Amino acid sequence: LKEIYQSSKALPMVSIKCSPYHVKDKVVIMGDAAHAMVPFYGQGMNCGFEDCIVLNDMLDKHSDDLELALKAYTEHRNPDAKAIVDLAMYNYVEMRKSVNSKMFLLRKKIDNMLHWIFPNSWVPLYTMFLVKILKAIATREKLTLEKITRTVSFSRERYHLCIAKRQKQDKVLSSFIQVGVVSLMVGGFLLVRRLNQTTDIRENSIVLPSLILALENDEIKLLILAFIKRMVNGVRLKHPRRWSTTSHVGES
Repeated sequence: LKEIYQSSKALPMVSIKCSPYHVKDKVVIMGDAAHAMVPFYGQGMNCGFEDCIVLNDMLDKHSDDLELALKAYTEHRNPDAKAIVDLAMYNYVEMRKSVNSKMFLLRKKIDNMLHWIFPNSWVPLYTMFLVKILKAIATREKLTLEKITRTVSFSRERYHLCIAKRQKQDKVLSSFIQVGVVSLMVGGFLLVRRLNQTTDIRENSIVLPSLILALENDEIKLLILAFIKRMVNGVRLKHPRRWSTTSHVGES
């Protein structure tokens, strides 16, 4: 294995999206021949096995009429195959770049928190695709909880429907974060008004930056600091006598 590893050249990664998957009742392609994908979502083999299940379902549905069954197989399977091929490539970009973004990590934490609170109605995208307990097998075999957790299978939920659900959840997450940012900005505005009402604004010049800098997320922090700085500069122009020429609130 060591010699093979050192002597083997790196092979290119391939993505395939095509249609149709059949020629009348003569030929049908499945698995990597129809939808090869990069390995970054770990769904290639599972998707290929699911092809077999879908084709079998279509043969049953159309009473083994190959021409009708293969046509139905292409129509049913193609949207899901394209979806998982695209998602596998997106996951590469996510692992390469997005994981370094604090905003992305914040979204992940909120995503997991909502899944913990609403486990049945809010499911992270990766969880939609991955391990799902086989309740039927667990019931039939009367497995213990420990054995049930080891008996897993991949969900049959269609790939493109999973992505559609995720897009809806992304909109909710974005709204959630926007509400949080707006709330912080309103809080900053109220702080500025409070500073405006004091007899000496310089006494409070260090409070505002300190509160904002205590935030963990750099992107939100910079956004709010810029907003607060603008508001405080407006106060400075309104009450110039309260400020010395060396006082710079929000610039520290």
